[in-house]
Amino acid sequence: MARKSRKTDFVNTGRMEKPAVVTEEKTVFRAGLYARLSLESDANKERGTIENQMELLKNFVDGADDIVAEREYMDVSKTGTNFERDGFEEMMRDIRDGRINCVIVKDLSRLGRNYVEAGNYVERVFPFFEVRFIAVTDGYDSMKEGADLSVCMSNIFNEFYSKDLAKKIRASYRANWKKGNTVCGSLA
Repeated sequence: MARKSRKTDFVNTGRMEKPAVVTEEKTVFRAGLYARLSLESDANKERGTIENQMELLKNFVDGADDIVAEREYMDVSKTGTNFERDGFEEMMRDIRDGRINCVIVKDLSRLGRNYVEAGNYVERVFPFFEVRFIAVTDGYDSMKEGADLSVCMSNIFNEFYSKDLAKKIRASYRANWKKGNTVCGSLA
């Protein structure tokens, strides 16, 4: 059960003796903040990429009056093309156990780059557990109407991006191999 916030407002009853009090209950969501980084490199560490994602999510929660940050989950150097990630699996356990009822990510690609599986979580799994899903920079909130098509399109684009990037990397490896160059990590 979600926490409740009480807002009290006075109603003008036409009499000055005793004002009536109206109480409005508002659901407060317990959020899991999820961040994922595909490949951690020295450049990413210097920029604090995973930390920047978390900071963005925390700032979003600070600006929302119906959400509290309950837990943080992170997967560093994990691909988005599958969901076999420790942080993600821990978050799903907490959803099943009722610890969180809201998932917040920076954007849909942080949830995953496999459009079938990511779409399944957004459209079936989270609603089954009555979990609110928010992708901050994509402007998606499952509590708002009419965002379904944009989620599908974004998930398809995210998977295409991942496959296209893999093709480009393989092509650059082949080109280097043909030239006789080694494509191992640099020694610099």
